[in-house]
Amino acid sequence: MLNQKHIAVIRETLALTGLPLVLSMHAVSDFPSPFLCQNYLTISPRRISRILDYLSKFCWFVNPKDISSGKSLYASDVNREKIPVLLTFDDGFSSLTRVVSDILMPRSIVPLLFVNSEPVIGDIPLVSSFILYFAFSCKTGAILFISLRIL
Repeated sequence: MLNQKHIAVIRETLALTGLPLVLSMHAVSDFPSPFLCQNYLTISPRRISRILDYLSKFCWFVNPKDISSGKSLYASDVNREKIPVLLTFDDGFSSLTRVVSDILMPRSIVPLLFVNSEPVIGDIPLVSSFILYFAFSCKTGAILFISLRIL
């Protein structure tokens, strides 16, 4: 468990960089594939909810737009004692639509999504990544970075 001294040290160290702590996740699922389990790339919805609730006691979740705007993440009077955290998801797993609507939106957390458009297995493109983006980006404000392979 973190105490106030730990939080202050983490916050002051990060403040020197001006950057948030980055929490990166992959798949959120109650029924992950064997690949995800073997490579420790999954977490259950219940567990991520508990982690986010715990973190919210001493962290505040940064909107990706706040970083790109150039404003200081450490100047806010409201969050003066809290650690800024940027929540990111990598690879655009289909479970993310449920995560955003059921877990992140009720907590007003806007994620940063990193989506790979290149085929991972054989020649099967990750079309679900693009569908995922269009499914909820407009209503959540999620920021999307797409890795495109230039031929």
